[in-house]
Parts: sequence; structure tokens; C-alpha cells
Amino acid sequence: MMHLEHLISCAAADVYCCSGLFWELPFQDAVYHNICPATLMVITLPVNFCCCHHCLGSDVNGSIMLTASHMPMQNNGMKFFTAEGGLGKADITAILDNAAHKCFAAGLGLGHPLQDTGFVLHQAVKTSATPGTWKLLEKYAGHLREQIIQGIKQPQHPDRPLQGLKIAVDAGNGSGGFFATQVLAPLGADISGSQFLEPDGTFPNHIPNPENKAAMAAAVDAVKRSGADLGIVFDTDVDRSAIVDGDGTPINSNRFIALMAAIVLQEHPGSTIVTDSVTSNGLTDFIQKRGGKHFRFKRGYRNVINKGIELNKEVRGFEMLQ
Repeated sequence: MMHLEHLISCAAADVYCCSGLFWELPFQDAVYHNICPATLMVITLPVNFCCCHHCLGSDVNGSIMLTASHMPMQNNGMKFFTAEGGLGKADITAILDNAAHKCFAAGLGLGHPLQDTGFVLHQAVKTSATPGTWKLLEKYAGHLREQIIQGIKQPQHPDRPLQGLKIAVDAGNGSGGFFATQVLAPLGADISGSQFLEPDGTFPNHIPNPENKAAMAAAVDAVKRSGADLGIVFDTDVDRSAIVDGDGTPINSNRFIALMAAIVLQEHPGSTIVTDSVTSNGLTDFIQKRGGKHFRFKRGYRNVINKGIELNKEVRGFEMLQ
């Protein structure tokens, strides 16, 4: 069980990346033209947030992810990250205002889809971008492997602590396939039951969404068909996940948070578990019965992360006063 606990903790970590869609190159050139003076770097890999903390040997001030998540590929949007987390409403407003000023200076009508798009592409084509290339995905996968090794501390084969476990990953043709091939397999896991690991923004098999019934049904089928001990399901850009246990029972949403909370409260008794506002009263009871506190906050990953950071600072400040 200890093997699976640390594995689940890593599988549930926030991972940010390009979502396997089709706009990366013109997007990259446009960003370099407009943002390079701020020394941001475009990184289309599942390491956007982590690389801002320089824990992978990177030296960047921010990162940008182009993603439509599990939505159709024409619904692309951007997520902006710094070491403090994702940008908030005020930051996004400032970016949009800056873009509006550029369009106005060029004599373009704001909101005109052809004119606006043409202007962005024209700027991208005429600008010579000089991107750097780092193998951050490999470093990030190594970072996750080391966390699992140190968490499990398997005495017989410490470098292959998942040996003997069969784990089926369903990436739904998003960008989470690396977790099977570059994290689990090198640690000794049998990943032969995994499916849909190659990125494909048309999502030919099912929508990569752990809250989607078809996605969970496909993962359950993969676990049962392969006889896996554990199934892991990722959404497109791998900031959400779920699992399937060995008998085919799906564990997502409130139940998955409860499982993670139980692990955290074993290792850090009395912790506060911050979630968004749509979690259940049953989850609150579950956490409280195990000595923890449940703090519901506004929806959105940034809101939850920021509240967690705020509460941690309050605790550290209180401890310094003691």
C-alpha cells in the first residue's frame, strides 16, 4: 500500500504542458515578439509551473501554456505562470490592455477576428525568434522519479520501487503519456495495460477528462482487461487526475481528494486541506474525523493554490511569534 500512496501523491501533482494541439509554432513566434523584453520563455512541456521555481535547472521568470484542455481544439486559451503561481484577473487585464493598445496603434478594429488574427500572424512572421531549447520534460520526469524513490524507500530494489506492480495509464491522447513511459516504467512498473499515450488534439478515443463518464469507463476497462493493480487517468494538460483501483472501482472527484487527504494527514497530522467550493459535506466529515481541517474556497486552481500559500504563511508567521 505504501508504494501506491506515494505514487498517487505524485500522480495527483499539478503538471502543466502544451495539450497536443496545433498552434504551438506561430504562438511561440508571436510571444517572442511581444514578451521577450520581459525575459519570459515559452515552454510547451508539462513543466511550466515547476520550471519557474528553477528546480529543473531552468532560469526563467515565467512560462506560458497554450491549451484548450479537454475542449475542442479551436477553444485554445493561454495559462500564464510565474514563481508565485498563475496570473490573476488584474494581470490578464493588463496583458489585454497592452494588446488593445498595439492594435489601436496599428489602426485595427478591436474584436475583428480576421484583422486581429492577421496582425498577430504578421508580427510573428516578420520577427526572427531565437528560442532556447532545454530538455525540461526529461528533468521533470527525473524529479518525479526521485520523489517516488525517496517516498517509498524500497530496501530490496531501491531504484525500481514499483517493480512487481502493473499500472495502466490512460492519458486520453493528452500530454500525460510521459508519466507512464518516463516515470513509471523506469521505476520498474509494468505499463503494458496503458492506452492513448500519444498526444492527439482531436481526441480520437475519448475526451481526456477525469470527470467524464466515458473517460473513466475506458480506464476501468483498461484496468480490468490488463489485470492492473492501479489505473491513472489524466486530463489533457495534466492538472487534474483520477485513479482506478485494482478491482475496477473509479476513484475521482471527492473520493480522490479524500484519499489524498488521508495520505497527507498521516504524514502531516492536523493539516488544513484546501479545496474549491464544489466539494461535498461528506468530504468535510471525512477530513475532520482524521484530525484535519477542510477549507473550501473559490473555484479555480489559482484561487486554491493562493489560499494554500496564504494559510502556510499565516502558520509560519504564528510560529515565529512563539
